Amino acid sequence: MNPIKIIVPLWKLIRGNNLLIICLIFLLVRHTIVLPVLSFSASASELGNGLFLLLMLATVLVAAGGNIINDYFDMAIDAINKPGQKVLGMQVHKKTGILLYSIFTIAGIGLAGFVSYKINTYRPFIIFPASALILFLYSYSYKSVMLAGNILIAILSGITVALPVLFDNGA
Repeated sequence: MNPIKIIVPLWKLIRGNNLLIICLIFLLVRHTIVLPVLSFSASASELGNGLFLLLMLATVLVAAGGNIINDYFDMAIDAINKPGQKVLGMQVHKKTGILLYSIFTIAGIGLAGFVSYKINTYRPFIIFPASALILFLYSYSYKSVMLAGNILIAILSGITVALPVLFDNGA
């Protein structure tokens, strides 16, 4: 089987380009804000490069899961609005999508828990299961409630920018 026929639909399903932007934001926040401020205050970073990368991966996995579950609940409307363009249900089976959603979300929460355990700071960890729940609820119903869905996604976007700070001497 041609791996391109698997990778390209999966990349579209998880919105890989958006996930790369999350990685870029993480790197920019760490290297332009967190590390310079810690250096200026003569404090050591709680997150080594490995834990930082795991935190970034945890965030990307939860976001990827959120993208998948959003597509799952949008299947009927996408069949009308995006005929021939939808990935879930056409290029990726619905059951595979739900399995990937579950794996990505659980793995993301687990990685965030591991990072929290390693740096002995558990308060910011709650952001991950809360974000997963918010993404599910948004996809299931809040997206259609005027302003509620937009506000939830705006809050999650802001939290994403703050995560490197919260996990590195911020909590």
